[in-house]
Amino acid sequence: TNTLVAVSQMSLLVIFATLYLLILSPTAFAIAVIFMGLAITIYLSRLKVVNSAMKNATGAELTLHELLMGIIDGFKETRLNALRAAQISNDILAASLEAGDARMTAQSELTRNYIFMQNVFFLLIATVIFIVPDVTDIELQAIAKMTTAILFVASAIAGVVSSVQTIVNANTSAKTILHLRRCLGLPRRISCQNSAPTLLPASFKRIDAHGLTFRYGGEASTAFSVGPFNFSLHAGEILLISGGNGSGKSTFMRLLTSLYWPTDGFIAVDGQRVTQANVERYRALFATVFSEYHLFRRLYGVDLAAQQEGAALMHLFEMDDKTAIVDGAFHDVALSTAQRRRLALIVALLEQRPICVLDEWAVDQDPLFRRKFYEQLLPLFRARGLTVVAVSHDDHYFDVANRRFHMEEGKIVAELRKSPS
Repeated sequence: TNTLVAVSQMSLLVIFATLYLLILSPTAFAIAVIFMGLAITIYLSRLKVVNSAMKNATGAELTLHELLMGIIDGFKETRLNALRAAQISNDILAASLEAGDARMTAQSELTRNYIFMQNVFFLLIATVIFIVPDVTDIELQAIAKMTTAILFVASAIAGVVSSVQTIVNANTSAKTILHLRRCLGLPRRISCQNSAPTLLPASFKRIDAHGLTFRYGGEASTAFSVGPFNFSLHAGEILLISGGNGSGKSTFMRLLTSLYWPTDGFIAVDGQRVTQANVERYRALFATVFSEYHLFRRLYGVDLAAQQEGAALMHLFEMDDKTAIVDGAFHDVALSTAQRRRLALIVALLEQRPICVLDEWAVDQDPLFRRKFYEQLLPLFRARGLTVVAVSHDDHYFDVANRRFHMEEGKIVAELRKSPS
């Protein structure tokens, strides 16, 4: 608002100064009007280039912002998948470079326009001083008055020209806000170079937890803690975790996947202890859909060969009529919570990790698909050799699991077993 008021005041000053030229010399006024008319026409033509450059810069910055928010919201997903993290890093680097180049181009165009108008201003002064006296019989005293008038409004003209940048930025931002859904729904995708894939563990037979404990709030005896956990997870089994709210189920899952480093105890894979040196390799065992997850539009961390299975999984999860995988990305992710969870699980399966960790995945699904998940999908995953660890409150379907841990107050209070079918 302040900028618009200032521009209006300066524009009025320029108009009245131009009318003063008309009083002093109609010929000088006509020359000035023609001169300025041509200059403004050229300036507006150049302004289209500026607007286009500003639009490109804003779009590039929105893409960069989307990627950065994805890193923040999808921290768990990127921490557990080194390939996904590397690809996103490449995207962020490419997007930041493009945003920087686009912003520099826009600023350069604005500067060129500013310099152009400054040159026009000086040419106008030269015309009044050197050309007008030759084509008219105007007195030198009038020439001095006209020159003084032009110099008097110099700062006003410079102010009007320099405010164009602010107005263009505001105009671009306003258009972005008015078309926010469209702009966010169709961002310009950034292609990244393929990173060298991280070597994933081929398989595992058994994961053992020995005295695994995690304590919130430091070492105080009053701090809430989970554990100690002593259990084994066998390849190819379905393990369900049950328990009330606040019983420590989500913390258990984060300890299992090593997103939380244990306060005490350790995890071993086939007898080999997980340490800070090899924890990345251990995390590469897991594909996850936590209760608080982030669904990336692009299939980060999924190689091209695995993406070929995407269509079949979309049909299996009854999502092929809602969206599609196109060029390694979901066409649309503006779906319901339950549908987005299905897409997140599809991505987890496409990662082809040996262990799939699901934190209350079925809670938002409708009753029919919930039944399909427990009675058809989980047995199918097991038949394919996938190990599933899932938090569940659906006691009607507990018998689908090989084992179930029931948790209370941060401890496993019961372990129920079932022989594999």
